Amino acid sequence: MKIDIFLLCYNEELLLPHTLKFYKTNFPNGTIHIVDNYSTDSSCDIAEKNGCKIIKYDSNGQQDERILIWVRSHIWKKHVTSGWVIMCDMDEWLNITEMDLENEENNGKTIINTKGVNMVGESNTIDFSDINLFEITKGVYDERFSKKICFKYPDVNMEYWWGAHTATAHGNVVYTDKPYLMKHYNYLGEQYLIEKYRKRYERNQKSREMGMNGHYLNDIEQIKNVYKDWLSRAITID
Repeated sequence: MKIDIFLLCYNEELLLPHTLKFYKTNFPNGTIHIVDNYSTDSSCDIAEKNGCKIIKYDSNGQQDERILIWVRSHIWKKHVTSGWVIMCDMDEWLNITEMDLENEENNGKTIINTKGVNMVGESNTIDFSDINLFEITKGVYDERFSKKICFKYPDVNMEYWWGAHTATAHGNVVYTDKPYLMKHYNYLGEQYLIEKYRKRYERNQKSREMGMNGHYLNDIEQIKNVYKDWLSRAITID
């Protein structure tokens, strides 16, 4: 069974090792592609040392959702002729294993049904070095992250919209009966969120002009309030 995993990347040297560990553990026979937006940190070096393939795309220094819509929907097609495709952001972990995927394929399924959850960590550092992402148990269920990020190609062709929160599936569309958790690791700690959001704010001028990515804030107190809100609503995730 062929599995290709595509991880969107821009300066993800902190999160990348953890995400690679997750997908390498769950899909030991999968191929991981880093879809890199010309990172200026050590992301690509980390990826290459871990045997990943690097795919470059340019967006003129912006997190331009117009370009990302095309990237999510099409860039992987040059690298996949058939098999399962996972297309996701670096902070998205689909809780399904290679064995699960094989069983779903044998049952004739072509799209993995997901249940989105925002995981909430309690790090006190900018680099979340004082917590273990694999031990985070609290989160908030969020339907916006019940994304169609895993599908079988060419049975299904997926067209994504902004942030991949919505997508249109074409072809032999057969969803799994079971929804698999789609864990989103964004709210890892207050200081981490402040650093992340302020950097993302700088790269999202074009997207904000289109009414997208307004959640990336620049005001520290506003970001603190966002984190506190998610933390206050977090429950134990089964």
